[in-house]
Amino acid sequence: MNMEYIRHLNASHMVAGLEKELTRWEASMVECNRIEGVLFAKQVSVNQTSQLWYDITGKQALDVLLEDGRLDYALLCRLLTKLLEVTDRLEKLLLSPDYLSLLPDTIFVDSLEETISFCYYPGNDRRLYRSFAELAEYLLTKVDHKDDKAVELMYALYEHTRQEGYSLTGLLQDIRYDYNREEEPLPENGHLSQKEQTVEASLKETNEKQMKQEACKDSWDITTWWQAVGNIIKRYFGASVSKTVQSKAIKKKKDKKEEIFVFLPDDEQEPPNLHPTVLLSEISQKIEGVLRYEGEGEQEDFVLDCFPYVIGSDKSCNGYLPGEAVSRRHARVTRQEEIYFIEDLNSTNGTYVDGELLNYRVRMSLQKNELVTFADKKFRFI
Repeated sequence: MNMEYIRHLNASHMVAGLEKELTRWEASMVECNRIEGVLFAKQVSVNQTSQLWYDITGKQALDVLLEDGRLDYALLCRLLTKLLEVTDRLEKLLLSPDYLSLLPDTIFVDSLEETISFCYYPGNDRRLYRSFAELAEYLLTKVDHKDDKAVELMYALYEHTRQEGYSLTGLLQDIRYDYNREEEPLPENGHLSQKEQTVEASLKETNEKQMKQEACKDSWDITTWWQAVGNIIKRYFGASVSKTVQSKAIKKKKDKKEEIFVFLPDDEQEPPNLHPTVLLSEISQKIEGVLRYEGEGEQEDFVLDCFPYVIGSDKSCNGYLPGEAVSRRHARVTRQEEIYFIEDLNSTNGTYVDGELLNYRVRMSLQKNELVTFADKKFRFI
């Protein structure tokens, strides 16, 4: 699937060659139906060659999104749930789900509406379950290893796709159930289920009683407390979990050592140097690339000190740029050796370098004194 990207003032398209014509039935169903989560292309003839134009305005490809971040549990579940939804809908319309492209650069995420879309590509010669196995292998390298739930789910998916003749539909149905269950409204009295609230209340009551009993003692017996907790856990979750908790408590007590505190007189402490001397050479090395704001109103300059340096109206961006015309993840700057590159992240209102509109997935090198415009915000690269 060879693709190119064409950007106009108000729209951005991904263009792919048409390798297989739709049947009359398929063309009619595609023309008359719109499925949320599916990008149907407009067929265009250019120089006697049929092309598919996908409208990707305001959307970011999954591989671009994961270059700057990691795959967490919420995004993974949204991805799987949406895939199940669109495959069900396509089958009801007698359209082949195998035509869904699951390449990371053809899966698009709308960060504003938090929606996920898959490209419907006639001519895709891969069965859906094989395409998903390749996608799972890719996602395994992008998962956030600090997110335990994401890691556990991703490894389970990967192992499942290694099995011969696995059922993709059955797998995704289980995932959707787990995700929807997490999205149910929280009870009025807290964020925990009724069972979890009962355990939490019991733990709290046990803790209060133990604190009163130990208030007059010189030391705290952590083993006794953990044994009480273990009894509660045994009551609600089983003996195996209780033994694990109590064994950890005993080990913790063995490893505990008496802490020694040493206090020094105040007059022996040297006052900290609040204004240390900094070499000019160190300052010049730290500040190498700067986008200096040249618009109206108050806005800080962007010191390009980490890469990739993402600019957008989302406060999590390295360069926070508030504005109604600025996309949440508008553009990013990268550096190779001493050369800075800027790339538009398929923003709604575009990124310009000296008046030239950048196409999606095109990196342009930045030269000194060039004017860079993010929507209606102007900066000078110095």
